[in-house]
Amino acid sequence: MFHPPYNYNKVETAVEKLGALPWVKKAFDSQKEHLKYSPMKGFIEENIVEALGIYVLLKLGVETEMYKDPHKYFQEHDEGSHVVSPRFYDYLVNKPKPAVQSFEDYFIAFVDELI
Repeated sequence: MFHPPYNYNKVETAVEKLGALPWVKKAFDSQKEHLKYSPMKGFIEENIVEALGIYVLLKLGVETEMYKDPHKYFQEHDEGSHVVSPRFYDYLVNKPKPAVQSFEDYFIAFVDELI
């Protein structure tokens, strides 16, 4: 439902910066073949979408195991490949997106703060 989470043309540079981080590359390279998201931009997109999904559960007040312990969910989901998800989820919770800001600008700010 959240695919794509952003207009890729507007965030391409931010996605490339994020994909160049050693811990992101390591998670991408360590994916199990049967669970693999590829290329890197698809891997990052999936991480963002997973964070958005859990964040929406939080905002809606839907109590599920994922919502109760999102960091545990991210750590276990797809055998731990969602390393960007917990960071983006925390960013969503701690720095909610202003209504006037585009999601693309919000995502770029997240990446800039992360690197």
